[in-house]
Amino acid sequence: MSTGSRFHSNPSTVAAIDIGSSKTACLIVGTGDPQGEGENASVSASRVLGVGYQRSQGIRGGVVFDPRAVEHTIRAAVDKAERQAGSTVDEISIVLNAGRIRSQNYGAALELGGGRVKKSHIHALYRKGWEHIADSSDAILHSLPLGFALDGVAGIENPAGFSGQHLFADFHAVSADLSHVRRVLDCVEDSYLSPVSVIVAPYASALATLRPAERNEGAAVLDLGGGTSSLAVFAGGHFVYAGSLAKGGMQITGALAREFKMPWRDAERLKLGIAPDKNGRSRWPKVDHLVARHLAAIFMHLKKKMQDSGFAFDLVRYIVLTGGGALYRDGPRMAAEIFGKPVRIGVPDAINGMPPRLVNPAFAALCGGVARQKYRHPELSERFVSASGRVRKGPGGRFGDWFQHLTS
Repeated sequence: MSTGSRFHSNPSTVAAIDIGSSKTACLIVGTGDPQGEGENASVSASRVLGVGYQRSQGIRGGVVFDPRAVEHTIRAAVDKAERQAGSTVDEISIVLNAGRIRSQNYGAALELGGGRVKKSHIHALYRKGWEHIADSSDAILHSLPLGFALDGVAGIENPAGFSGQHLFADFHAVSADLSHVRRVLDCVEDSYLSPVSVIVAPYASALATLRPAERNEGAAVLDLGGGTSSLAVFAGGHFVYAGSLAKGGMQITGALAREFKMPWRDAERLKLGIAPDKNGRSRWPKVDHLVARHLAAIFMHLKKKMQDSGFAFDLVRYIVLTGGGALYRDGPRMAAEIFGKPVRIGVPDAINGMPPRLVNPAFAALCGGVARQKYRHPELSERFVSASGRVRKGPGGRFGDWFQHLTS
């Protein structure tokens, strides 16, 4: 955060910020040469340089209602990370926790005339895919190819070099409320930071926690945050569905605080099963019942979202719980009963130098945000910039060119 000359700016770093309803966290990582490419690239050459987090203010249910308070929280979290890293950051990836995340699957076709498929053909197909969603009133955050078909033969990962008449591609687009995304970007930019990408929280958590076999065989990552709960479904190695719910752990904490007439902080500890009542007596039966009722409602809503999609639930073989809500007592057992599938808690892979407190589900999305910035993914959200003839101007360019094209 370039507010002075206390530190130097280090070009060999990447940073991400997770702006949630309960906490705002920033992670700065020093980069090295990756081993491999894409989502499965090794981060063994990377090292955590700084981390900072702060209790969130001005955001409720994932919606910004006090921009100045959100800006103050962002500055405090980034400043802590910068002090620890000994350098400033100008560019940052944003993990988006709300905005009514929605999914859309669609296809695009291109006539080849019997020639060989070239990279230019694939790029033209991507552009046609973008045209399908360009008029959306939402902010399109991700648009990822799911696979190609050539003359009716499906399941082709890379058609370059093949010959044929008709090339077809399936895409998955993820969108969020335009007004919400704009408010979040404004808060980040007013904090003297230049956003370079936006990634929805469940996708980020999946990048940090899913195993290769789970991505291929079918898995749903449930990111249980403070103000929102969201999900990302992977199948055949691809991100195929996303959804969100404006309900999370803060609603459970509030219910406990009201029921037992206690301060919010004590209710938060009670929710996680680490505090007795003020007289030292156990409240577990009543607490467990209240927490279970609210948690079951969240799981049922997320299950219904997958079922309503018409395909997502049937693709899922495994459930992975991430976010602070993954730490609830009996959460995995309840999820297994409601979804009828094996459940595990998703812990992010540790990066060299990562503090032990970060190797927990509550920081999964933040770790995925860093990984996604470092290892670029084949997403249209990065291709539109060059396709539109706009060149990002560095930190001074802010993100405006990308976002203007993204939402025009």
